Amino acid sequence: MNEILDEMLDFFDDETANGKLYVNYPMIESLKYTKELPDCNYVEYTATREECMNHKFKGNAESFAYPEAKQYRFIDLSKSDALSVKNNWNMLMQQNVSKANYIAKGDNKIPLNKEDVCQVAIYKGQISNYVNEKEMVAILNSFPLFLFEYFKTPPVK
Repeated sequence: MNEILDEMLDFFDDETANGKLYVNYPMIESLKYTKELPDCNYVEYTATREECMNHKFKGNAESFAYPEAKQYRFIDLSKSDALSVKNNWNMLMQQNVSKANYIAKGDNKIPLNKEDVCQVAIYKGQISNYVNEKEMVAILNSFPLFLFEYFKTPPVK
């Protein structure tokens, strides 16, 4: 399975040519896997291989989520005001991009370069630091990474 994803990430690596693949670890429900916003413990959250194989993560994410995140209310404009939704997306971006940098480079902060948190770097970090070592995956959502990549200007060197 790792070889297939590896090939897909290599092929779907450019939004203007073949398209760009973004991976949620372990699945889309990772977006609401937070106890609060911001969540200082977010970098530590993982899901076990057994939890994923037995299809338990989806339910676990819903029960783990803080009340406003349940059923994605914290990003739903019909259930939250626009300013709160915007602030929540900004905090989700901070948490997920910082964690992606931790997975890829070992530094839990927003990277100086967007390339530091590219999908291939995250994938390799997941495989070497979590999947092969501990039979788990670091919980990470790709939507905030997409927002970071497309709307955030990297710092000037």
